[in-house]
Parts: sequence; structure tokens; C-alpha cells
Amino acid sequence: MSTGKLRNSAPSGCKEIYSVDWSPKGDVLATSGRDRKVVLWEPGTLTKLKELDAPIWVIQVRFTADGSRMLTASAADDGATKDRKIVVWAVPNGVDQ
Repeated sequence: MSTGKLRNSAPSGCKEIYSVDWSPKGDVLATSGRDRKVVLWEPGTLTKLKELDAPIWVIQVRFTADGSRMLTASAADDGATKDRKIVVWAVPNGVDQ
């Protein structure tokens, strides 16, 4: 941040990104948005580690303080209903697999 220089960027592959969160250790980034995916990234290279199937849009993604879980807030389905849902994802060993 001190230099203000861009360190890295990568195309997300989705139409819109709504949320980004760091894992507590800082070793994984999670992004959410449109296109039915929550993506986990290696932050140094912005390489995709894993894509998780999700509803058509996920407005928020957050890791818990201990890194054992990740929470998402999203549409309940393809957006045809006004229902929304919260999902708690298990994160084994911090996000390794």
C-alpha cells in the first residue's frame, strides 16, 4: 500500500464480483458474485485454487475468525423467487482441499 503500485491482477471469469475476503492466515482469497461460483485464490499469484458451486449470485463471502468456516449470503435459487439463504461452508485445514 505504501507505493500505490499494482501488485497483481487476474480475470475473474464472472460478470460481476460482489465480495472479496482474506482467510485469517492471509493465504487464501475468496471472491463471490454472479455466475454460480465462489472462487478461492492463491493471493500471491492470483491462481484459482478451487471453484465452489453456488447459486446464480452470491452477494457476500466471509471467513470466520478461526478460518474453519466460510459463510455466504446468496439467492436461494436461480433468482426466480425472493428467497435468500445463508450457507456455512466447512474449510478443512484452512482451505487446503
